[in-house]
Amino acid sequence: MIRFGIVGGVATVVAYLAFMTLLRLGVTYLPAATASWALALGLSYFLNRRFTFGIRRSEGRALEVVIFCLGGLLQLILSLFAYSILMGRMRMEATPAFALNLALTSTFSYLFMKMVTFKHASRRRD
Repeated sequence: MIRFGIVGGVATVVAYLAFMTLLRLGVTYLPAATASWALALGLSYFLNRRFTFGIRRSEGRALEVVIFCLGGLLQLILSLFAYSILMGRMRMEATPAFALNLALTSTFSYLFMKMVTFKHASRRRD
């Protein structure tokens, strides 16, 4: 959990900086959230695979990437739905909306990675 938190912290800082930068550049919150998600997704895969779950082998990586991206896509859908409520309907400012959304999507992400993406690979660590 600690390693997941560290990786999550790094990915979150990157996502937050990208999200806020895009908002300041005039991009609306849904495209900004999507772009920052994509950036954080790639970073998250590599860091979580190696650092959080200790997987070093390359066997089965292609399927793992597909499953990870599916989980990331589900996380994006959940995130965009939450933003549409928090920022769209409730008119919440970006920073508190980001924080609330982060709690929801981080929980989903960890459970998906642990129970689906890296379930079998983490049992066969090299």
